[in-house]
Amino acid sequence: MKLNLLTHTSYLDGSVEGIDNEKLAHTCINEGVRNNEDPLFNRYEDFAIPINEEWNKIFENIQYQYKQINQDELELMDYWAQLHRKYESTNKHNHFNTNEFQNQPNVSGVYYVQIPKGAGKLVLEYNINQYQTRTHSIEPVVGNFFIFDSTLDHYVTKNLSDDLRVAISFNAKVKNSK
Repeated sequence: MKLNLLTHTSYLDGSVEGIDNEKLAHTCINEGVRNNEDPLFNRYEDFAIPINEEWNKIFENIQYQYKQINQDELELMDYWAQLHRKYESTNKHNHFNTNEFQNQPNVSGVYYVQIPKGAGKLVLEYNINQYQTRTHSIEPVVGNFFIFDSTLDHYVTKNLSDDLRVAISFNAKVKNSK
């Protein structure tokens, strides 16, 4: 008898050292522009942030680590900061846009800039079959990142801390280097 795998759901995790996360948090908090002013909108916590040296170093490092595992290149499509105040969270979503089928990211990711204790978890939700789903919770740590398939549903639990939670999310295309 042999086992035949039909489905496979995975994510990558890593860390980036030598980043001035305090400077990056300051940029996100003080220079970020909210994407939508309606607190009922699902991207209310998202902020456009300017191109900056710290984020460039982070993404170059993520690209390098990704290529070491997959032999493929990552091409950044977009990125944004998420700022969660106390009791804020992010609803379940994925990064696949059916309106732009041709220009979809292959992977999405998050890098943790400022994570106070009790700031909430990243939760990945995946299908076991058409009737069952499972979740996998990830405890965020400053300097860590996670990369997962852009079609994977995910959400962020409530920030129960009095302090601000700051993360930077991104979408990328995988460029086959073979």
